[in-house]
Amino acid sequence: MRIASDFKPGIFSHLLACIAIAGAALSPGLVHASDRSDPLLEEALARDLGITPARYAEYLRLERSAEQRSAAAKRSLGSSYAGDWIEHRRDGSFRHVIGTSSPDAQIAESPGVELRRFHHSLEQLQSTFDALEAVARKRANGADGSLDGVNAWYVNPRLNMVVVSFAVGSEKTAQDFIHAGGADTDIAQFATFPGIPQTIVPIRDSASIASAKRGQAPIGAIVCRARAQRGYDCGTITAKNVSVRYGGRGIVAGLSQSDACADSADSGGAWTTSDGKRQGVTFGGQFDAGVTGNCSRPRHQRTTWFGRIDSVP
Repeated sequence: MRIASDFKPGIFSHLLACIAIAGAALSPGLVHASDRSDPLLEEALARDLGITPARYAEYLRLERSAEQRSAAAKRSLGSSYAGDWIEHRRDGSFRHVIGTSSPDAQIAESPGVELRRFHHSLEQLQSTFDALEAVARKRANGADGSLDGVNAWYVNPRLNMVVVSFAVGSEKTAQDFIHAGGADTDIAQFATFPGIPQTIVPIRDSASIASAKRGQAPIGAIVCRARAQRGYDCGTITAKNVSVRYGGRGIVAGLSQSDACADSADSGGAWTTSDGKRQGVTFGGQFDAGVTGNCSRPRHQRTTWFGRIDSVP
């Protein structure tokens, strides 16, 4: 596979300048009054993500400047851009990671920002995803093979791979799916899917909920949803633009994936960033057979999907 190599000398200095400007937002300063979350949200952030109020203020400064840095990186890195995301580090701090497929890129130290090298550019990953999407649509219409056991597929920039998740016992079908899309194992990865994709959003009841058109959060951002009774469940965005195959509803594309939990009682519930930007509504999740939710699972084993109402087929 040919790797993008059109990185131009001097272009990275522009990226550094953009990062330095945006990075100023990470310097210590006063927290906006709107950053003082209510006690129930603080409780959820501590319980679900281990985030203290002080760390949350640090996170907000990083997240609010991430969109500007991301746009600058896309312009400067061009075809070598390999995606970006917010990374939660083991010491409790946060970092905005910007990926590149250029082996020559260098980056000066900048608070809260890291340039990370990968083998594939985002364009290459997206091209593989698009090929798999075309195969899936064709097979969903009953042509040229089966999708039985193949449950979801998406670009994962953190792994620098396209991930195809499948049900236990369906590895051969998943391999055939990837082969039909022209991908190989250096760019596509299997992931066993130990549950059943279930749609839990009541489409008719949710028709009046406004679509989220602005302020879409990046991978790694904190998202929360109000519980059916009281309080919040919070997690992070683990993937975006996910295509999910629901048995009775076909393929739903363009969903966001999170490790926050959901239950059938949360059908159609709104998802927002922790500071209130609307992200969409609950569509479904990976649930064990006979179970109506995934809240009993550890966070790293949860898969829940949300998206705009206009994503529903």
